Amino acid sequence: MERGIIASPGTVKLIRGAIAVVRKVRFFKGGLNSGAKFHVSVGHTTVMATVTFWGAREIAAQVEKKEKEEEKNSAFNTTKGKDKSGSQPLGKSSLGGSADLAGLPRLKFDWNQDFLHQDNYLETLPTNDGHNEWNDGTLTRNGSENMEGGKQASLSANKLPPLHWAKLEFLTPVYCPMDSLVIGSRLDTEVNANACRLAFSGRLVERYDAKTDNGKIKTYTKKRKSRHCLSTR
Repeated sequence: MERGIIASPGTVKLIRGAIAVVRKVRFFKGGLNSGAKFHVSVGHTTVMATVTFWGAREIAAQVEKKEKEEEKNSAFNTTKGKDKSGSQPLGKSSLGGSADLAGLPRLKFDWNQDFLHQDNYLETLPTNDGHNEWNDGTLTRNGSENMEGGKQASLSANKLPPLHWAKLEFLTPVYCPMDSLVIGSRLDTEVNANACRLAFSGRLVERYDAKTDNGKIKTYTKKRKSRHCLSTR
């Protein structure tokens, strides 16, 4: 056997799709468009997959909440004199350790959560000014947000691209455990183009089957109407 996965019977299933938490590779110059096909390496297999990106706003809030909880628990453990190493278990999958090294968080996907619609991967996240929460929430196709007087967080060398949820629909089913590292690439790019072909990396979170799960992911679009009333005396 050249390459394979050692697991208890029935624990590693054949999956036709998955939901992953992903982050764009900073050196990849192209855009990440929903509905585009990427070469996806997962487990010991590389297959073509149609990828849809969403949830940048919600996942940022989820990560912030998780970090605050971990900080609170760390302070509590320090007060109690417990282990302060901050070490976390690697999980059940031997294929997930690389996702830990890549700095990808372990998050749970909530099927009941409502997500603001976005067309493609957002390169930057808008910042909130006071009570102005994402203004009208209209996301454009170039990965930016249409805001009146709003700001956008600039993507500097020290700032990583925002995390997104990604729906991966494999053209060929694969055997792979959840929590494994996933890498999306554009291997069809010209070899002599001197460009990074690795588009994004991520961690598998949930299985997804288009036959049974299509329509379960809830998205909404914000719309606003304004009227001007003229009073005559």
